[in-house]
Amino acid sequence: MLDSFYSFMDKIFGPLLPYPASLILIFSIAITLVITLIYLKVVDQEKVLRIREELDKLRKELNSLRKEGIKDKKKNVMKMQKKMQKMNELQFEMMKENFKPTLIYIVPLFLFFYWLRHNYSLSWISMEEGISLGGMANPLFDLIGQRKVVMLPFKIPSFLPLIGGREWLGYLGWYLLCFWAFSSFWRKLFGIR
Repeated sequence: MLDSFYSFMDKIFGPLLPYPASLILIFSIAITLVITLIYLKVVDQEKVLRIREELDKLRKELNSLRKEGIKDKKKNVMKMQKKMQKMNELQFEMMKENFKPTLIYIVPLFLFFYWLRHNYSLSWISMEEGISLGGMANPLFDLIGQRKVVMLPFKIPSFLPLIGGREWLGYLGWYLLCFWAFSSFWRKLFGIR
């Protein structure tokens, strides 16, 4: 099933395959732009802003109640519980609103990662092999066996899990770095807070 997808993508982007850093950079620019546009279209920005403002107000009220807590402890505890319950409801509402775009782009994004892994991993475990080994082959978390995509001018500190102690990034590390940078750029450009 994935083989036809791989060959389709390889035909389209074949000339860029020998240049993984450039290919991933171009894809990350495009993907972050699309995700940002989906976010703008699907998420009610005014609702999210209202929720954030209300959460800030509740946090301030909660902090002042904590400071006053010594005087009338029982009364303040009940007020704090009500405010915390309201905060939890608002945070859940904001999470639902922010999760909407994910439902649209998650499948194409996973297909993209499978294609990247297919081209830029030294060892590829097919989905069938992953299942027979007792787990699903996951393109996001199999960092062992990646090819060097970008050489860094410094060594990554060894205390960082999975990527520490190296002077290079594989396809996933380079994509995440590019994604973070361009996501911030597009969000600022389109005025998303």
